[in-house]
Amino acid sequence: MSTNVLSQTNGGRALGTRVSNVVKEAVLTKGEDFIDKAFVFDDWYISGYQPIYDHKNIIVGILYTGYEIWPFVETYVINLIEIFGTILIVLLVSGGLVYKNANDLFYPIQRISRTVRLVKNGKNERIGDLELDHEHELTELSIQFDSMLDQLEARKKELQNAADQLEYKVVSRTERLNHKTRELEGHIELLNETRDKLINNEKLAALGKLTAGIAHEINNPITVILGNVQLLQMDFANVDPSIRKELDNIVNQINRITYITSSLLQYSRAGNEAEALSDEKVSDVVKEAIILVRTGTHKTTINYVTHFSDSQLVQCKRNQLLQILINILMNATQAMLGRGFLSVFTEDWIIDAKVEGVIIHVQDKGCGISSDDIGQIFEPFYTTKSDGTGLGLALSQNLINQIGGKIKVKSQVGVGSTFSIFLKKHVVSEPHK
Repeated sequence: MSTNVLSQTNGGRALGTRVSNVVKEAVLTKGEDFIDKAFVFDDWYISGYQPIYDHKNIIVGILYTGYEIWPFVETYVINLIEIFGTILIVLLVSGGLVYKNANDLFYPIQRISRTVRLVKNGKNERIGDLELDHEHELTELSIQFDSMLDQLEARKKELQNAADQLEYKVVSRTERLNHKTRELEGHIELLNETRDKLINNEKLAALGKLTAGIAHEINNPITVILGNVQLLQMDFANVDPSIRKELDNIVNQINRITYITSSLLQYSRAGNEAEALSDEKVSDVVKEAIILVRTGTHKTTINYVTHFSDSQLVQCKRNQLLQILINILMNATQAMLGRGFLSVFTEDWIIDAKVEGVIIHVQDKGCGISSDDIGQIFEPFYTTKSDGTGLGLALSQNLINQIGGKIKVKSQVGVGSTFSIFLKKHVVSEPHK
């Protein structure tokens, strides 16, 4: 009966249109109003339908009105955009204000937390000015915290200074203790050397008393026996070769007895000779000793390897030093069975960068000395040779001790031995008590 829908033919208002089954059912059949979206011709409309009654109250048509839905949707979308835009702007502004206020609130706390973390990691950091009111709790907290850190830093410096002083004192005390330890070791070594000298002197005194009483008692009969045997040799020289051989053996044994008694007398009288101390060039004495030993042992094939680097004159009794060197060289020759290389070299005796004297080294490639024997080789009468007296090294050590020197030995069985003679360039006489 009535509609505002445009006609599809002339563009004017349509006089009528067909309704959908849903609208028909609701309006024409049930007589109800229908308000909802409806697709009319080619677009969606917001539509309203109402039944039209005649005078008999019979539905004879439908009154329709409608509007396109797109303007409402457009307005709805625009309104939503405006609302959401407004809300977004309000949120951004509010967020900025909240962030500014929150930053103003949390910045001091973050700064305090950062400072605490840096201090914990060993950094020297302070909170400083928080740009807050002086009466603010965080301002007071930061001032107190910085003051505490300043006090801790001062205490740390005090502790470091105390630790440095303590370390310096420890180093100084340790150095003094090491110096005292070295002095004590030197005193102990000197005490041991003095003890050994006293022991040797006691042995020397005992031997002196013993040999003084028996030397002439032995030598006199030996002289008589030797003279009689020599007469017998003259009488029986051409009679019987076997008798001559036996007489030669008797003479050899008498000579051996004479040698032993002479060694005993020499040991007991060591240091009493009239020879005076003199300044000697050690290498010259060593060369002379080598010549004498080489001449006396011409049947051996010993090759001498020498090197002389001593630069000091030493005070010694030349003949005694020569005797000591000959004795040690002869022992080395015997240990090497008369063949091989025998090294003899000299060098300066240096203690704490100071030249104290000269060292003579005699190094052989002989049989060596066992650890059990090496501690006793300087004992009087101790010998491993079947024909030895055990007085050679003891006499040598005694003579060296009397001029302020010492003898040391290193040896390895099957490898060889090294005898080292230490001679001082000056002898300090001990005061008599």
